[in-house]
This record gives sequence, structure tokens and C-alpha cells, in this order.
Amino acid sequence: MIALGTIMPNDQRESLTQTVITAIKTGYRHINTAAYYRSEEYIGQGIADAVQKGYATREELFITTKLDLRVVKGDEVSEALKASLSRLKLNYVDLFLIHCPLNALNYTVAYDVVDVWKGMEEVKKVGLAKSIGVSNFDSTQINRLLTFNEIRPAVNEIEINPTFTNLDLVAYCQSLNITVSAYAPFGFFVPRPFRPDVDPKPPPTPDNTLMKELAEKYSKSTAQITLRYLKGFTVQHWLFIAEKR
Repeated sequence: MIALGTIMPNDQRESLTQTVITAIKTGYRHINTAAYYRSEEYIGQGIADAVQKGYATREELFITTKLDLRVVKGDEVSEALKASLSRLKLNYVDLFLIHCPLNALNYTVAYDVVDVWKGMEEVKKVGLAKSIGVSNFDSTQINRLLTFNEIRPAVNEIEINPTFTNLDLVAYCQSLNITVSAYAPFGFFVPRPFRPDVDPKPPPTPDNTLMKELAEKYSKSTAQITLRYLKGFTVQHWLFIAEKR
């Protein structure tokens, strides 16, 4: 499954409403967003308009959003999700993720991901989220969560592309029946968020020498080569891809 990723620069967020409408009309059914993107209201309007126009029903759509990075306590999770749902004009999301395993906005504030996960479990129990999961978690962080969890994460959304394959983490998640969602299929064009450990940083796939050689060899663009690689990767490893727009 290919999802429409929706992170955009501040001055382009309003265009997301039409982007979502067009995407759903074209056949996209999975929309991936986050409170951190500050674009949920535009996404929500696009979803509402697309449904109103008959391009899809709500039940046919799969909507993912992520917990606001400012939330550092389990008892704050429900209100944060309700705020996202209000912006998205939805009664529930299909998938709700912890965006990051650490307090990416303020490293001086205590952050207990196990406590936050308990809040995630509660929103699933009451039906605000059909499934819950994590994003940007490594194996150690997932293992700690599993030591204390009642409900296992359904998904781990991580970076995967030809220059950053994350094979060991994918295998680890598979061993636990945790589905992997791949973001940044073309790599990062800016420094990687939440990944100070990744150094040196591989170039985005359009700038990768090998990708350029393969594109020339097969008379394709580097984007086409990348997506063909990920299609094969998906068949082998059972993941879905979030295409960032």
C-alpha cells in the first residue's frame, strides 16, 4: 500500500486540501499526516470534500496521524488525539502513532514513553483509533515498550530507501509481527529529524551515484528506480510506503 505523505513547508500547506482531493480521486486510500506537520485542518477539509464528491467513503479510507510532539504524559494523549480529530473532521483515525521515542522538542523535559504508550492504549480501547503504533523507534526502544505493554504496537514507521535500508530493524519488527511503514522513499533532502546517530548521512536517492547509473542504464528516472526497488522490498518484507509530498 502506498500512502500520501503530507509534510509541507508553511507557505504551501493550504494547497494540501486540493492535493488530498486529487489523490483520493486518483485512487489513493491511505493518507498519512501528523500533528507536528501543522496541516491536519487542510487534510481534513480535503478528506471531507473528497467524500462529499463521492470519490471514496470514509470506510474506504485509511487515515494515519501522529501524536503531538509536545505530549509527554500518558494522560495527555486522549485530548491531543481529540484535537487532531477535530482538525481532521473525523470521529476516529485508522492508525495513531507515537511520532518519536524521545522529546524531540525539548530534551530537558522528562519523557517516559511507556507512560505515553498507556495513553495510546486507552484511545484504542475507546475507539478513537482503530490501531496504534510507533514511529522512529529502534529495536531497543520497541523492546522496552513490549516489556510493559498491554496492546502491542501494530506498526513502526521508519525511514527506508535504497540508501538507507534499515534491514536489521525491519527483520526485528517482522519477528514480532509489527508491520513496517516506510517513509522518505527518496531519502532526506534536509538533515534527518530525530536521527542524530545517523552520520555520515547518505544523500537522497536522486543524488546517489549508483542510482544515477541505474537510471541511465535502464532509461528511467532515479525516482522510477527507487519506487521499483521499494516495490520489490515491499513484496519481500511486507511494508507500506508513505510518499512524502
